[in-house]
Amino acid sequence: MKYPLLITIDEMLSLGGFVTMSELKLCWEMYEKYFQAKNLNPRSQFDASCFFAFVFMSGRVQGIREERLKNKSSQNPARYTGSNNN
Repeated sequence: MKYPLLITIDEMLSLGGFVTMSELKLCWEMYEKYFQAKNLNPRSQFDASCFFAFVFMSGRVQGIREERLKNKSSQNPARYTGSNNN
């Protein structure tokens, strides 16, 4: 892994209680589409592990993109003038 893991498994587990219904729905859609697209068996431990890695890496990409957007908007001079012309 290029970057160190900055969240522990215990922290991940504690955050599980804050999941919304829309997030649960999205995860279920990801699960169904992943196994259909890959033609894999969800009961296979290896295939399930591949799905979890897919979700984990998707989350990393999402987080990186959010940080890039945040950094890009913080460097925008219009942000400091009160202008909404982003």
